[in-house]
Amino acid sequence: MPFFKYPDDFKFKQLRSGISAHLIWDDRMMALITKLDANLTTPSHKHFHNQMVIVLEGKMERYIGNEMRILEKWDGCTVPSNVEHHTHTLTPVILLEMFSPPREEYKT
Repeated sequence: MPFFKYPDDFKFKQLRSGISAHLIWDDRMMALITKLDANLTTPSHKHFHNQMVIVLEGKMERYIGNEMRILEKWDGCTVPSNVEHHTHTLTPVILLEMFSPPREEYKT
């Protein structure tokens, strides 16, 4: 499917309390429009996927390895494979996230 329409062609998934996403993927990458509640801290974690994040709305602290940056609208970051990271939202946040390869656990 070379073209798609949001949100019709996206799968909705409640990832955890306070975090929901609309997902679309092919065999090599996955894109998510992710919504996070304000004042939410994600658990510190790592995965073998490469990840890229762009903030579409809101403000958050992003921790990658030993670094922390405050990200606002149109700011972004990359998370290399197997690097510990987490997020703390300062406001409600909407992200565009990309994973390569796709996260299989998000497809179900």
